[in-house]
Amino acid sequence: MTDYNKREEDFETLRAYNDYLEEVETIIYNLANEIDVEATRRKVEQYKRENKAQIQKGKASSEGDTSFMR
Repeated sequence: MTDYNKREEDFETLRAYNDYLEEVETIIYNLANEIDVEATRRKVEQYKRENKAQIQKGKASSEGDTSFMR
């Protein structure tokens, strides 16, 4: 789930950010409880394709944020 790395500042509204967090929670719940696993995996793959640049940007940013912990 490291690909879901958006932050609040990535959204125009708090509502949009909360909707994003709820979607992430639903994905985790579905996978953990084996609910609609194939559909959920397809949704994750679609998200990865549609947000590839944002995911890479988020990963690069989070590496910088945690460099002090090494």
